Amino acid sequence: MILSSFRIADYYNWQGLYSGFDSEWRAERISPYPYAVEYKFNSRGFRDREWPNPIAEDTIWCFGDSFTAGIGSPVEHTWHWQLELAAGRPAITVAMDGASNQWLARKIHYLLRYLQPRNIVVHWSYLHRREADLDHPNVTEIYLNEAWKNFYSKIKQESWPLADTWAASALLSQEVIQAIINDHISQQDHFIADRNRLAVNWEVCDNWRRLWQENTHHLQDMTDFLDIIANLQDCSNIVHTFIPYFCRPEEQLKIYKELDKLKVNYIPAMPVIDLARDGHHYDILTAKQLATQVLTRLH
Repeated sequence: MILSSFRIADYYNWQGLYSGFDSEWRAERISPYPYAVEYKFNSRGFRDREWPNPIAEDTIWCFGDSFTAGIGSPVEHTWHWQLELAAGRPAITVAMDGASNQWLARKIHYLLRYLQPRNIVVHWSYLHRREADLDHPNVTEIYLNEAWKNFYSKIKQESWPLADTWAASALLSQEVIQAIINDHISQQDHFIADRNRLAVNWEVCDNWRRLWQENTHHLQDMTDFLDIIANLQDCSNIVHTFIPYFCRPEEQLKIYKELDKLKVNYIPAMPVIDLARDGHHYDILTAKQLATQVLTRLH
């Protein structure tokens, strides 16, 4: 599979009426929303159509967090959908609800190792988001243990011992582990075989690290973000955009000044014209405004 790390295992082909911040509880308490919202994720776990094979050379690659995924809105209201319509070129979306800027940068660097796309547009996330370490207790105790428990309960044979936690999986006999590897591991992307042992496929489970650590120090946030941008400076085909209120107003001005020094192709954060069903993310009018601005910066 091309760009094999561009997958989120928990969302493969997922469908639903609510997702993330866009909950039924919030929808009932906010002013009536005039559009029907349905979430359909593709086989890679992104809220996008199935990716074509091969991918056209003029494809616009769009990266972002929940504002790019379009939480609270129909997918047709997203900025990447509107950009595709305005540009008359296909767009591919790599977006994850709760994504940190480190996650976005990692995916962009991965893309650039394998492809040389004509245009990349990244809608950067909040500066204070920090990915949790892989050994963070919430990662292991909540997501990892739950994924393992669900997986093992579906495949467990009567003769196999109980193993309700990921730590307990290491105590399974080699016979049981080999049976899992031979018969079931290819059906479960959360886990892989590593030298005849079970291992976590972190490449497609990094959404478990969305437990951002709310900060630290504003100055450090700003410095870290500018380092991310600087490490992408060799790529003149990237258009940088920002979600609303990605940092405090005084910090925005400092960041824009530094980006001007670096001669970065960026668009300042757009004013929010309308809101999605959840009352937090923006809707189609703001998305169209952003798409129009981005269109002027594409190659």
